[in-house]
Amino acid sequence: MDKDHKKGNFIRKRNRLPGEAYLGRKIYYLTICTFGKQKLLTNRRFIEEIIGILRGVADKHSFGVIVYVFMPDHVHLLVRAGDDSDLVSFVKEFKQKAGYRFRRRRRQTLWQKSFYDHIIRKDEEISEMTKYILWNPVRKGLVEDAEKYPFSGSVAFGEDIFDVVI
Repeated sequence: MDKDHKKGNFIRKRNRLPGEAYLGRKIYYLTICTFGKQKLLTNRRFIEEIIGILRGVADKHSFGVIVYVFMPDHVHLLVRAGDDSDLVSFVKEFKQKAGYRFRRRRRQTLWQKSFYDHIIRKDEEISEMTKYILWNPVRKGLVEDAEKYPFSGSVAFGEDIFDVVI
């Protein structure tokens, strides 16, 4: 055990890849959790507002949102980055703008620090990840039919996302 650990100074583990791993044309599967995993994403009007923020930030940062689902305590996204895209900047701005709107309404923090990411490396994974994301509300018992869940969809494919993958 090194001297920092003996003193109780724990060094936070880096949970990010090197910065260049988040630049350029890739497809990412993301999970962004609410603060303390609280069920803060339940208001239809607010989620529609967040989806609008997601659209705007994605356009600004050259990301295509293949699929999204807003669960009560987290968000899943599958996004395609353009040539000049920076995932960390995209997520940071999305969380910042949505979090600001939430704090103005509820006077509390919306998001946990950081986010979970996975770089999709094979084409067949895209379809599987899309299905996984869309069926999350069914697995969690929120709805019986994924197409009936009001807080999921696709910016890139619109309502056709269910026809494309299911």
